[in-house]
Amino acid sequence: MSIDEENETLEELMRYNFDYLKKITNPHLIANLIKRFFAKLKTPIFPYNVFDKLMHDQGISDKLQHVKCLISDLPSKNYFPLMFLFEFLNEKILPYEKWTKMTANNLAICFAPCLLKSEKPSELDLIYATKSSLVVKLILDNFELIFGNKQHR
Repeated sequence: MSIDEENETLEELMRYNFDYLKKITNPHLIANLIKRFFAKLKTPIFPYNVFDKLMHDQGISDKLQHVKCLISDLPSKNYFPLMFLFEFLNEKILPYEKWTKMTANNLAICFAPCLLKSEKPSELDLIYATKSSLVVKLILDNFELIFGNKQHR
């Protein structure tokens, strides 16, 4: 795919035209485009107030339930693209980790900075980077528990 085609696809994603992705068969290209899409959003897919709740969750014993509740409370314009992303990663990328080396942990490291951002950069961002990756990995590892299985979506 040429740079022009990649940019055209990114523009379609920015218009939330996710069906456009069905024309592309290279999952690595799709993952790269999706990552660029989430990175270009003016407001991250996890709004800043949700980011703060995720980063400051000390004392919460059931992290999975905490993340699930925060995700389920997201507006639909955030919830559905997020669900699409994690479904794609679980169904189209993770099954090939033996060949691609893109484990859930590696995907979390790659995607967390695009999904979870602090509103104001600070020295805590290094700590947040690690914690953000752990949140993304938790979502990857528990996709069906968080979003439900296909019959219930």
